[in-house]
Amino acid sequence: MPDAIVTGRKCTAVEQTEDGVIANFVDTEGRAVEPFSARIAIGCDGLHSALRKQFFPDEGEPRYSGINMW
Repeated sequence: MPDAIVTGRKCTAVEQTEDGVIANFVDTEGRAVEPFSARIAIGCDGLHSALRKQFFPDEGEPRYSGINMW
C-alpha cells in the first residue's frame, strides 16, 4: 500500500464518531489538511503529545526527574 504512511503531517486533535475516529492534521507550514477517518487512533506522538493534552488537559507539563536516558 503506497499510501499507508503519510509524512509531513502533525496530528492536532482526534474526534470520536459512531464508526471510529476522525484525526485532524496540519502540514509542515501549520496549514490544516484534510482530516483522516479510521476505526482507531493510537497516540504515540512523544513527550509533548497533542493527544495527551487533548484528553488530559489538566495534567500539565512533564516534570524533569534529573535523569536523561538515550
